[in-house]
Amino acid sequence: MFDKTVDFGSGQIEIRSAYVVENIKLIDQLAEWQTVKSIIVIESKREKNDSLQENTRFYLCSFVPTQKQVNQYVRAHWGIEGTLHWHLDVSFGEDKSKTKKGNAPENLNIIRKTALQALKQTEGKQSIKNKRKMTG
Repeated sequence: MFDKTVDFGSGQIEIRSAYVVENIKLIDQLAEWQTVKSIIVIESKREKNDSLQENTRFYLCSFVPTQKQVNQYVRAHWGIEGTLHWHLDVSFGEDKSKTKKGNAPENLNIIRKTALQALKQTEGKQSIKNKRKMTG
């Protein structure tokens, strides 16, 4: 069994199918992972401007969700990820950063995320980018 969702937006159609595999005893490598209870498989198809993009993702899960729950969880996760990365790129220019050596990229990422969290907690109707500029 599987759950299928269809989303229309931004000029594209996305179809996601979610599967939950409970019988993981057949996978030898997972025998040592005591907390893994199921494997989640998400198949997505995106169609935009006569172009089709297909993707399959696998997740390990510590409980056995329903297929419908899986689609909701994964969609919520990517919504949060997309928003966070968008803010880090647009408000802080993270993708343009030329810092590549040692621990510096990871350290700067932590500083940017901390600053973003602080800016989101401030009052005012300005955008994060404008709040950041005003703070500087």
